[in-house]
Amino acid sequence: MFRNLVAKAWAVLLTCSALPALAQSGEAIEKVDPFVAAIGDHVLEIERNEAGEMAGPGWDVLRERAEEAQFFLIGETHATADIALVSAAIHRALAPKGYEHLVVEIGPWSTRFTEQLVRSGETTLADYIATPGKQFTLPFLSWTEEIALINQAIALSPHESHVLWGVDQEFVAGGPVLAPLLTQFAQTDTQVAAAEAFAKGSATNFAYLGAAPQEEIDALVAAFADGPQEARALVDAIALSHRVYGPFVRGSGPIYPANLERENYMKRNFIAHFSEAEARLGYPPKAMFKFGGYHMERGLSGTNVPSFGNFMMEWGRARDFATVHVMIDCLSGEAWAIQRNAPQPCSPYNLPEDSPILAALDGRDSGLIDLTALRPLLRSDTPVDARTRDLILSYDYYLGLRDTKAGTPAADLTFPPQ
Repeated sequence: MFRNLVAKAWAVLLTCSALPALAQSGEAIEKVDPFVAAIGDHVLEIERNEAGEMAGPGWDVLRERAEEAQFFLIGETHATADIALVSAAIHRALAPKGYEHLVVEIGPWSTRFTEQLVRSGETTLADYIATPGKQFTLPFLSWTEEIALINQAIALSPHESHVLWGVDQEFVAGGPVLAPLLTQFAQTDTQVAAAEAFAKGSATNFAYLGAAPQEEIDALVAAFADGPQEARALVDAIALSHRVYGPFVRGSGPIYPANLERENYMKRNFIAHFSEAEARLGYPPKAMFKFGGYHMERGLSGTNVPSFGNFMMEWGRARDFATVHVMIDCLSGEAWAIQRNAPQPCSPYNLPEDSPILAALDGRDSGLIDLTALRPLLRSDTPVDARTRDLILSYDYYLGLRDTKAGTPAADLTFPPQ
């Protein structure tokens, strides 16, 4: 009997081992992983026109989720016309639903200057950017579509000031915006001299905020150490921006601490804006965000620091505020290459060519993938690449746009000679 059982066991093993061979000898059967198949099941149709206006089930879902949330976070691929137009269309839909503020990837001082400029009526933001020497002063506002979004955010808000919340470091080319403020704050001969030195450095080197010798920034900080509180705050912002740009412009040290300080600065500045607005208005304000894709992720950003987007989710949860995170990306087309001053091919922000996310959108002009429906299905052994996995865990929705056009330059964006 024992011999018969052993024989039967071997027969089963041999039969099982032969199954792959039997399958190969017959007609090939292609198996699609259930998770990969599920991605296609969660594509929501969304249509858009040349002005960025959208329609369809995907658009309905985005609006419904936004109405339920306190903060709507857009991560993007920079320097395309289409993503800016779509973002503006989203903002037009959200503004009547209580979204009265726009959080931008610009420094607080430069953002305050921008809103004051728009409201002054003395000149348009577009004319300011077109002025020689001013084209690089305000990050991401070198393209007409981005300028239009800023103008729209101010126009559609019921508030007379503080509609734009700038939270990033001051831009490397922002010296021409900041130098007049320093001059205005200067009270002593030492402060006047320090402000003049900063203005001269900014006039001779458009990237002075990152390239200035450390001793010149130290002298500026020392000169205003006993100055008015607002002056000290501006100088501190300049010194922080100089540190953040150090590894990239001056090779002054490791990159990670600079990225971490920048991301944490965004968080502190947001809380300052939000708290001031909540106290002034008497209610917690809603806000739309528009940043590079890494900043709006949940968890660690693409630079491996705790992201601004993750902070918004966690801090919001403590206040019972919901967040919606949407990555708007180019599937194909062009974006403006600032280093080359010309359009260049625009590829997905952080996805490999063989990502099943991209495969699910193949053949579509645009499409929205509901990543929230995929997260519960994602397992440690699910056969997807690391970057696709990160996207699914980092964002709620992925909006892919095909054949994007590069942003329209609002000025001559040729880098000045150094």
